Amino acid sequence: MSTEPTANEAEAIPLTAVAGEAAGSTGAGNGDGDEDETKINVSALVEKQATEVYIPKTYPYNGYGEMIYGAPGRAIAYLKDSVAFYCNNKEKLYKEVISGMTVTILQVPESVAFSYVAGVDPISGLYSTAFLGFITAAIGGKPAMISGAAGAMAVVAKDLMDDKGPWKNLDKKTERFDNLLFTMFLCGGLQMLAGVFQMANLVRLIPQTAMLGFMNGLAIVIFMAQFNAFKYCPKSETFQDCLVDERKWISIESTETWLLLILVAITMIIMFGYPKLAFTCKGKRIEVGKMLPASLVSLIVCTVIEWVIYRENDFKTRTVKETAPIGGDLPVFHWPAPTFSKGDENYVGTMLSYAFSLAAVGLIESVMTLQALDGITQTSPSVFKCNQECFAQGIGNFVCSLFGAMGGDAMIGQSTINSLNGARGRVSGMVAGLGMFVAVVVASPVIEIIPIGALTGVLFMVVLHTFNWGTFRMVWNLRRTDAFGIVLVTVVAVWQNLAIGVGLGVLWSAVTLSWDQGIIKYRTYTQETKQGLTKVYVLQNKLFFGGIDSFRKIFKYPQDKKDGFTTVVLDLTDCPLADFTSACAINEVTQQFQKIDINVCYQGLSAKSTKRLAQTGFRAEEMTLTEGNLVLEGPNLPNLEKLEIFQVDQASEEKQD
Repeated sequence: MSTEPTANEAEAIPLTAVAGEAAGSTGAGNGDGDEDETKINVSALVEKQATEVYIPKTYPYNGYGEMIYGAPGRAIAYLKDSVAFYCNNKEKLYKEVISGMTVTILQVPESVAFSYVAGVDPISGLYSTAFLGFITAAIGGKPAMISGAAGAMAVVAKDLMDDKGPWKNLDKKTERFDNLLFTMFLCGGLQMLAGVFQMANLVRLIPQTAMLGFMNGLAIVIFMAQFNAFKYCPKSETFQDCLVDERKWISIESTETWLLLILVAITMIIMFGYPKLAFTCKGKRIEVGKMLPASLVSLIVCTVIEWVIYRENDFKTRTVKETAPIGGDLPVFHWPAPTFSKGDENYVGTMLSYAFSLAAVGLIESVMTLQALDGITQTSPSVFKCNQECFAQGIGNFVCSLFGAMGGDAMIGQSTINSLNGARGRVSGMVAGLGMFVAVVVASPVIEIIPIGALTGVLFMVVLHTFNWGTFRMVWNLRRTDAFGIVLVTVVAVWQNLAIGVGLGVLWSAVTLSWDQGIIKYRTYTQETKQGLTKVYVLQNKLFFGGIDSFRKIFKYPQDKKDGFTTVVLDLTDCPLADFTSACAINEVTQQFQKIDINVCYQGLSAKSTKRLAQTGFRAEEMTLTEGNLVLEGPNLPNLEKLEIFQVDQASEEKQD
């Protein structure tokens, strides 16, 4: 119920503006243009913080055991602090409640729309938004972040509920849906484990190319899912009860097609233009477009058109009730009864694989949303918050699976709107979740009369805002490997699912990076010493498995012998050994030189490089060069200072780019 995380890390609050105001009375500078050290009025700063932001006490814990067993006590103390804060700052409580109610209104159409994307009843999506919204708002890593039935997980669930999917032999209403709930049950458990074992750190390994492909693939899948709006079911009263093969396309000549397209167009026009609607009255600018969510206004207008104009003239388009009726009751506990096998089909593997996919997709979307909100609220990023959000998302999906809800993740659009409304605490998200329960019970008859064309228009606008249209320009300007990475993730996300697409994107980026970083640059120097003619190889770039082939091509064993070199020095000051493979390569080069009676010495070995060489069973001797002499400094001496005394022989200098 406040602006801060509930465990041992308080969210950073930007104090730049506050400090500037607090220091205003004391000033900086002496009037002559010289700047003095800025002095901050601490009492003014503390007073301003007390009235504008809530910085709760922290209740630290040691280890996960204390985190779990001590959670009730910390939660009670945190709740007391929050209640005291809002009692003294009623205007902030009002702002949080109003913002939460606004988000509830905004979530209703998208929750219903994404339910159709996933192939489940709208009531399942509404339940998901209610449960997830409340739970993640209460214990999630980012106050004011909104969660619910979102597109990323809906497009993965769609494959499972599809009549041509892996569970096509199961009854859709009972067996298939129970399998989905059990998969979400596993997904919630995996997400909780991800939070406990701090796996949110892995999100930083996802390159920007994979993120772009993820968002583009998500947009395309949502767009393709809207094709069902232009179909009808001749064999059933409700569209949702109709099998995929039984659904027929509405003829292009049919009046219903054009009426449907009109509703889609009106919805998109309103969502585009309404937020910009404003006028000036008596010198005061009134922004009408900010009074109600644009999606809500579009649904109201289209519903009026459907029932006042279309149906009064004996025309109609399909509504929510004619697609899948909403029960309008509060959720009841329902333990999933999965069908693990039927006939020759075994569904356990599918459940596990899709549980991992759902968990990964949900966490990627949620962490991306959290990072976006950190930018909006100007708070410093925190891995702790990401892991806390993972755990909260897991609990939310776990609970959803026990109450007939499809599950979900963070909703970036609603989260952004909530933050821009000024919400910074947990109250707004909790109000949004509770408000959704009220909407299900009270407003279900109203939701049922909404035309599907209006919801399709809302999701088309979601597609337009989700797809990164700059991609078409980027693929021509980026280097080919990066452009291919974006296209690869997008295509695989549409063809298979989002999780597989992102996984391949990460793998592709890792391979290309290894290829690029695997080029070893080098130079050679010659030095006459008492031991004979010495050749020094100065190596640059980290040596790892990807650069072994490049490394091996550097050395010309027969030529060095022919040129009369008796000793070779490998200068590894700027070439650390990154893995076991690189240490084995050094060992191999040493043995090749020793076979032709050329001694090998080393210079600039770091402690880690020396250790890795020792792991191969090879004992490295490190040498430094002095004027005219080759001096043995002793075995396994790390971090010796490189002596830049070599005379460059331009004729023998070699470079590899």
